[in-house]
Amino acid sequence: MLEAGAIAELVRVHAGDVVQTSRVEAAWEGGKLLPACWVNSNAKSPVVHAAKLLNHVITTLTENRLTYRKTLHAPELVEHLLQHKSDSLIELKKSLQEVISGQVR
Repeated sequence: MLEAGAIAELVRVHAGDVVQTSRVEAAWEGGKLLPACWVNSNAKSPVVHAAKLLNHVITTLTENRLTYRKTLHAPELVEHLLQHKSDSLIELKKSLQEVISGQVR
């Protein structure tokens, strides 16, 4: 769900700001450097906490006028991706199918 176009659209809808995807990507790269965005920095490949990263990106882009609310904004991001970039959800679909079929515990 970390797709620059979807995040830019979310900011436009909720804050009224038109944001270029390059600004979204710059805020996103800066956010990945923040310790608060790391779930497990001891792993071979540190895992990023997506909600914290999204909050950083959105508050940065809107100068703290809008904060990321997972229960409100995540469905909107998914809906945007379904309409505009459904192929970006293929891995999520596979993971959910594995969980539902009981292959992952």
